[in-house]
Amino acid sequence: MDPGQPYWNPHLEQLSRHRLAALQLEKFKKIFTWAYERSRFHRRLYDAAGVTPEDIRTTADIRRVPKVEKSMMRDIQRKEPFPYGDALCVPLETVTEFRQTSGTTGQPVYQPDTWQDWEWWAECWSYILWAQGYRPRDRVFIPFGYNVFVAFWAGHYAAEKIGCEVVPGGVLDTPARILKIQELQATAMMATPTYVLGMAETARTKLGIDPSQLTIEKITCAGEPGAGIPSTKKRMETAWGARVFDHAGATEIGAWSYECAPQPGGLHVNEAFFLVEIEDMETGEIIETPGRRGKMIITALDRLAQPCIRFDSNRRPSRK
Repeated sequence: MDPGQPYWNPHLEQLSRHRLAALQLEKFKKIFTWAYERSRFHRRLYDAAGVTPEDIRTTADIRRVPKVEKSMMRDIQRKEPFPYGDALCVPLETVTEFRQTSGTTGQPVYQPDTWQDWEWWAECWSYILWAQGYRPRDRVFIPFGYNVFVAFWAGHYAAEKIGCEVVPGGVLDTPARILKIQELQATAMMATPTYVLGMAETARTKLGIDPSQLTIEKITCAGEPGAGIPSTKKRMETAWGARVFDHAGATEIGAWSYECAPQPGGLHVNEAFFLVEIEDMETGEIIETPGRRGKMIITALDRLAQPCIRFDSNRRPSRK
């Protein structure tokens, strides 16, 4: 990959709107058919709504497909096969990755992924990192406590995929992580906004180190909305003397959006991999006119083990 190339996948990222819509429709048909034929949960849901794969011919037909909410995913976990329930579309023995949601809004949702799904996660994150200026020359420090929450797991794998050197700081405490950044002259890192600010405070007060004088050039944030709030972003950038980029994703959806290096004031949707519909909060109608606010209904177009089809994210696009 040419480091001067601004796109990780120049072909998909420069598709015309017409060709992109055709690709999304084709992928939606495939994932809908996959779920209908292999998942008892999805089959019940779609049969109750009177929608079959043969009914999806146009983009407008997608709106007939029932939405899925997180509470529904919690309910199916009480069914077999354990521990995922009957939304599972692959044999249990082909599941290679377990993750779960944070549980901040209730019982965690378990998320199975196959090896192919995990490759998909890494590819999605590769788009994110490349668009934010990560290149093979970078040494990326990840101050992340690796556990059952997906967080920066896929960011780690994607950084390796695009050729970066990755330094995992999972078992180190905060002072040790700062000293390791200093020792190895890391150029990038990934963390939540709260932790980015906390690290800066620890560096100053406990170690006498000005984090803006370290070698960090760019920071990717996720897990919290701070990097999308101008005042918080500015605090992080001032503290570290680095550019800070936002990313929004979810365990049950995937890494679906990102801020790019030009930072035009919002997040891109990785539209070759995700279909995002904006739903009017009052009428439930899908909004087609740009500039109107609503909530996002998201489909992961390529995730196979436990498909995410028309997932009600309860997330409203931020006003930039």
